[in-house]
Amino acid sequence: MTRRLLHPTLLLLGVAFIVRVEPLVGLAAGLAVWLVWAWAGPRRALQTVEIERSHPRRAMWGDELEVSILVRSRKPLRWLEVTDVAPFDLEGSARYAIELPAHGEARRSRRIAARRRGLHTLGPTLLTAGDLFSVATHSRQVGEARTVLVYPQIVAVGEIPVTPESPEPVLVTQRPLFFDPHRIRGVRSYQPGDPLRSVHWTASAAAGELVVKELEPASHQDVVVSVDMSQLSHPLSGRHRSGELAVVVGASLLNHYVTVERRPTGLRMAGFDGVQSAAVDIDSPPELDDTHLMGALEMLARVRLDRERQSHSLLDPFGLGFGTTLIHVVGSISDAQFIDLVDLRRRGLAVRAIVTGGEPKESILSGLAAEGVGLAIVDRSTDLGEW
Repeated sequence: MTRRLLHPTLLLLGVAFIVRVEPLVGLAAGLAVWLVWAWAGPRRALQTVEIERSHPRRAMWGDELEVSILVRSRKPLRWLEVTDVAPFDLEGSARYAIELPAHGEARRSRRIAARRRGLHTLGPTLLTAGDLFSVATHSRQVGEARTVLVYPQIVAVGEIPVTPESPEPVLVTQRPLFFDPHRIRGVRSYQPGDPLRSVHWTASAAAGELVVKELEPASHQDVVVSVDMSQLSHPLSGRHRSGELAVVVGASLLNHYVTVERRPTGLRMAGFDGVQSAAVDIDSPPELDDTHLMGALEMLARVRLDRERQSHSLLDPFGLGFGTTLIHVVGSISDAQFIDLVDLRRRGLAVRAIVTGGEPKESILSGLAAEGVGLAIVDRSTDLGEW
């Protein structure tokens, strides 16, 4: 608007000087001074404005975040429009209208619901100021962009059959461990009551007496949650929903076994890290530690479906101890994954599969049931609740 009034003002000044009408000259001069002040005053005042934003850097899904902005100005501003930039996933940007005296300050706060996992950026802040009649307006971008990490949604596990099991029946005993038949610690003399299957026949022949194998104990309480975020592992129809639900299932299982059942729990995951913009492969061994749990949840918050990944090692038996319970979360089970799941079961692991992209084909259903591999189909309305 300043430019629109500039030409009439100059024209009025020219006419006033030509005809030498003093009131007209005074009016033109006053209008020119007012235009200069309306343009320069708010512009200079806007340069003195400072912004301080405060908000939590991490939040659980569903929490309410309080985002507070403190605005300071060394010079007066009749009006100041503050636009605090925020992503649409966090309810979008907010606008505030503020009047500031010289050396004044104002604080504005709002609460936003964290209902989208991931790393979100808040800021910077856009300031717009002008004179009383908005003849001239000026804008300036201030403040730094700050991030907030929203962890995945965690819901009750419900009745999904994913309880860790021993690979063979174990009687109630004072020792919570059973023994891994593939890990021999040594041999000792046979004692009445030792099962014949524990006899080491080769060593017995060499020693001239019956000796039995001493085995390493295996912790059957270990759980490994495997989350497959390869795009090809999720059906084309509803792929995004299937991937997001897989993250919710994985996070809920991790939280359940660490905080509720108090079992050492690990995470295997293949996907795309949205923060580092690179493929990510996680193989975190089972631990019973809250810091370990929060690190795993952070990776689940950042992961996305990987468009280019063709294969991964989520079902590789390496690093999975005898008796470990493996829970594989995937959109759909391929023939190759079916073979890997069966192989893990035959190696002595308790294997469970949770499918988030719909019911597998009949041949896979019957094959998993025949091999003793548990299967649960999860969608929006199942035991894991709404997401």
